[in-house]
Amino acid sequence: MAFPREDDLAPRPGRMAARRAEYLAGAIQFLAFLRTTHGLGPLEDWTNYGPFASLSYEIPAGSFRERRAQADEIASIIGATPSWRNGYYMAVRQDAVLRTQIHFFPPILAADAEDAA
Repeated sequence: MAFPREDDLAPRPGRMAARRAEYLAGAIQFLAFLRTTHGLGPLEDWTNYGPFASLSYEIPAGSFRERRAQADEIASIIGATPSWRNGYYMAVRQDAVLRTQIHFFPPILAADAEDAA
């Protein structure tokens, strides 16, 4: 069994700087993830903080029009309003207390709409 030398136990400035850089990189990646998944959205999304829920529904693979029709049907059953946000088709339902975002899986992309046209 080898005992660590006294020099190995002393804190090194490089280790702390590397740890801080790692934390900063993780925070930036998390913010980028939030921005790409939820995006800035309309102004009322930022001024209307409160209880928030997120649901996801699986839509079987098919043509773009079939998948969008199924997404519209799910949104109408739930009472949500479908819309395009950051290139994804999703639905939002706003109650008096709770705002719910409904995501569809696999995502319905705006790029798929251009390909279908």
